[in-house]
Amino acid sequence: MTNKNNYLNFLKHINKVNKTNLFSNSGNLQPIAIKLTQGLDLVIHDYSFDRYYGAITFSDQVLRLDFSYNGSVNLIKNNQETIFLEPGFLKIAQSFDDNNHYSSVSGQYQGITLLINRQKVSDDFIRLVGNDQLIDSITKYYLSDQDYILIKTEFIERFFKDFEAVEVTNQLQFLRLKIAELLLYLNSDEGHEAILPKTYFPARDIKKIYAIHGYLLNHIGEKLTLQ
Repeated sequence: MTNKNNYLNFLKHINKVNKTNLFSNSGNLQPIAIKLTQGLDLVIHDYSFDRYYGAITFSDQVLRLDFSYNGSVNLIKNNQETIFLEPGFLKIAQSFDDNNHYSSVSGQYQGITLLINRQKVSDDFIRLVGNDQLIDSITKYYLSDQDYILIKTEFIERFFKDFEAVEVTNQLQFLRLKIAELLLYLNSDEGHEAILPKTYFPARDIKKIYAIHGYLLNHIGEKLTLQ
């Protein structure tokens, strides 16, 4: 889990660059969107909410990467909640729309989304990754037969800690380089082997686990029985 101050510093120095209005129809929350280059956008999420409705439509060429720094988010469908995103997990998806209801376990959520449009990404960024088929290769490998996958590795956790913590003079170029690094990793054998099984846990069970965990932390000095 990220340090709260690190994330606040990340918001502070990223706020120095120009925003884009990608989400005029995004429901009751308004994400901060930063255009890093043509076809490559960074979206910053820092919310307090119990429930949220998304109303966003993406191009079918958009590859979406989501990472949670703080807060767990559940997807609500047919009055049932399933785990959508947990801290430390990278979610790779190619959903054409986001017209769903969500809930947060703790009432807080901090994270980022990377949106990469395979048809519109700039030639400069393609030259940076050194492979004009890289994004298509990632999409085909991870999403050829499913709408999303989850990855969790030490590299991913270190990567996103650096992503939020480092401030440089040319912040946009730094972020472009970091995203190129991430894509190259995802196209590696190590990245390919890190896919987690898509197991859905009832959100009510996850909430019980969080409650137990919180109780243990608050009573760590006591001799506790299972009961």
